[in-house]
Amino acid sequence: MTQPYPPCEFSSSLMRFLSGKICCSLAYCFLIGTSKLEAARTELSVGPLSGADDAEVEVPLSLQNADGVVGLQLDFEPVAGRFEPTSFVAGEGAQGLQVRSAVMTNGHFRVVLFSASNRRVKDGVVLKVRGIRRSQEKPMESGLSLRAVTIADERALLREFAFAPYVSLSPRTNEALPGQSIVFDGLIFPSDQSVDGFEVRVNGRLVSQPMVNQQGRFSLTWTPLEAGTAFVSAVGRNGMGGAVSLSIPVAGEQIDSYEKWRAFHFPSDPSNNQGAGNPLEDADRDSVLNLWEYISGSGPHDSGEGPADVEHITHRIGADTFVGLRVSMRGTANDFKVVGEASSSLTFDPAGLTPAVVVSREPAGDYVIITMRDTVPVRAGTQRFLRARVRPVVE
Repeated sequence: MTQPYPPCEFSSSLMRFLSGKICCSLAYCFLIGTSKLEAARTELSVGPLSGADDAEVEVPLSLQNADGVVGLQLDFEPVAGRFEPTSFVAGEGAQGLQVRSAVMTNGHFRVVLFSASNRRVKDGVVLKVRGIRRSQEKPMESGLSLRAVTIADERALLREFAFAPYVSLSPRTNEALPGQSIVFDGLIFPSDQSVDGFEVRVNGRLVSQPMVNQQGRFSLTWTPLEAGTAFVSAVGRNGMGGAVSLSIPVAGEQIDSYEKWRAFHFPSDPSNNQGAGNPLEDADRDSVLNLWEYISGSGPHDSGEGPADVEHITHRIGADTFVGLRVSMRGTANDFKVVGEASSSLTFDPAGLTPAVVVSREPAGDYVIITMRDTVPVRAGTQRFLRARVRPVVE
């Protein structure tokens, strides 16, 4: 593939940004706070009992981080005088699984979700408990009290799990166009779990930290920048609780090359290598070059967005600790890619560079969240640095 642009990854202005923001030593990461990259525990959440008196309602139960889960057994009792269960239905996250239920001698209910073919459960609502709501005291209240939970994977091994607040997020409209705002409504239950707040990300990029009111509700407005599929998620800032992620189609031609991106964002300068749309220019003077704005999906005309989000992490393997990064990049790009480079010095001397290892690639709409780590562990008295770079794809 012939590249119309120079093979330089970044100009000196972006290198200064990389040195101060993306490249990081272990000591620097610990100073600003870092997360350990560990296997996420499955989270189980129970939704609220809401609706009119003497009406049929549903109480949803959802799972997050359900990777590998193929079966659940739930023992619970309904809140006396508030909820009378009548039936149990597999939710969207447990499509294809069978549901069996029984009333125990102590009056508790036991519900089992299983698959004869080890069909995996997906993140989201896995069970809907239908029944009659009685004598409501609040608009939203607890209808179920879980007594025992068993979660199994395809090897019939029990999975660790944690209880988490129930979170929902929904757009007021399913139609989206570039430049037109969309309002989302959110809910967290119980409402007293909302003190830590939430982060809402689109395609892996932080777009809002909405305030949650005393009723556990929040809302936010997001404006799509480009056409494509937007992947919207809401997670607790304390790492607990998350809404089922949404895929929002934004009408228009998908952008999969820098040429298309430049024509869309710089229609008056579609090809001039010295113009504002040049990949090594910084049109909005936010210290992020156009090339990185293209890769990360940020706005080249909005300096208020600031530098691209890069999460500094540490990755543990046995007794060793490795410096790592999580970077969101345009997964549809066919002309550039993101790679990681590690060094023992911030000068990143080419003679001492080592390539980073890609740990995972998580799809996020038209984007992908890449987790990478150094190959050399951090030892006492030493420092390691890691940076992300954009390189052209040559075929």
